[in-house]
Amino acid sequence: MAEADCNEACSRARPTVGNRRSAPSAGSERQTDVSVMDTRLAAASDEAELFEIHRAVFRGHIEQFWGWDEEWQRANFAAEMASSTTLAVRIDARLAGYLQFREEDDRLFVQNLALLPDCQNRGIGTELIRMLQAKAANRGIPLELAVFRTNASALRLYERPGFEKRCATDGHTAMFWRPT
Repeated sequence: MAEADCNEACSRARPTVGNRRSAPSAGSERQTDVSVMDTRLAAASDEAELFEIHRAVFRGHIEQFWGWDEEWQRANFAAEMASSTTLAVRIDARLAGYLQFREEDDRLFVQNLALLPDCQNRGIGTELIRMLQAKAANRGIPLELAVFRTNASALRLYERPGFEKRCATDGHTAMFWRPT
């Protein structure tokens, strides 16, 4: 893939104006390897706490590429909340992360998946990705995302359920999964 095409694929991770759509299994409860996970559509009242999770999970990666601008990050996070379906993820009744995605005509796009560090590597992220894969498969469309190249654990998370690397920029690796 040409670098310009890859830059476009990775730039599609930025917020776009659009409507929120139905959430996969919002309000559902699932058993992971050691915890009970439930999801619900995030409310405006969740935004401050979800931003704290965003900061905890992504700040180190963002600082490596662009530096951390608190004001810009807060505004961008608010834009992502407005343009994406955002699921609040609770583990054992505690807010522990969020999943943001956009439904487009030709694909589902994972905007962000963030879990607090003590909730990572427990099968929770995998379960969330499987929910989106089922939604994409039902529509017969691919599931796509862009992940920080510095986030090796996230790259492994997406490779396990069959995502393939599409291309890379200096900051991101674009990945996709297609239903069979």
